[in-house]
Amino acid sequence: MDNLPRLRNTTARIMPTKDTFLSAKDSISQRLARLLPLHTAAWNVTQRAMSEMVNTSDPEQQAQLIKAWRDSTISQLSQVGIIGAIMIAAVVGSFEWEALSTIATIPITMIRIAWYNSLVLAVGAVTLGMQQSVFLIRVGCTSDCDAIIINLLSFPSLGGSGPRMPRWDQVFIWQAAVGLLEWSIYFWMGGYLVFIWDLTRVSREGQTVADQVVAGCCFGTFGILFFVYLLSISRLWYSVSVHDSRWVP
Repeated sequence: MDNLPRLRNTTARIMPTKDTFLSAKDSISQRLARLLPLHTAAWNVTQRAMSEMVNTSDPEQQAQLIKAWRDSTISQLSQVGIIGAIMIAAVVGSFEWEALSTIATIPITMIRIAWYNSLVLAVGAVTLGMQQSVFLIRVGCTSDCDAIIINLLSFPSLGGSGPRMPRWDQVFIWQAAVGLLEWSIYFWMGGYLVFIWDLTRVSREGQTVADQVVAGCCFGTFGILFFVYLLSISRLWYSVSVHDSRWVP
């Protein structure tokens, strides 16, 4: 019995506390922010919107912000469903291309891996978007809809005296459908580039002038598209994220 207090003290020093977990999570988040500054900027903007929504002191303004968030999220998930269905049709149709029968073993394996993953991610995005849309619609039919959403998206700060903090898992959940759809597009594009690379005999013997023109146009268009995509992210999400120093990693 005399050793019981000593054992408790030793256990308390060894076992991680809630503050330890929070510190570790912040450290991991900061490192990821340095590695993926553009995607982290999108997370920061989403987290900032949630934080302002749940911490607004004016009840009327808070109700308006919650309604705007719920309506915009439902609209976003509806777009995921539409674009996801288009992606599913595009991926399935891609497997019907007759030129695939002429692709070498290694490239066709890479293409199949990329496109199968694209199909799975698109189906997952549509399914997740449908589930979340139904959830928001049904929650919106309840009398305490605003309180449910506030408690769902945030938690009281330590001690209860500070502002409510957005839940990191909720920040992830409500971006998951869009993220899955984005990765579906990335995988399909990756498989398509491998398809064009092998079909036009890039860096191989027997490449004709027509092959060079097709390869140059396709890869040139992809390069322009990739540049515009990065420019869009940097000038939209990242610019808004760094506008407020609170969100700079």
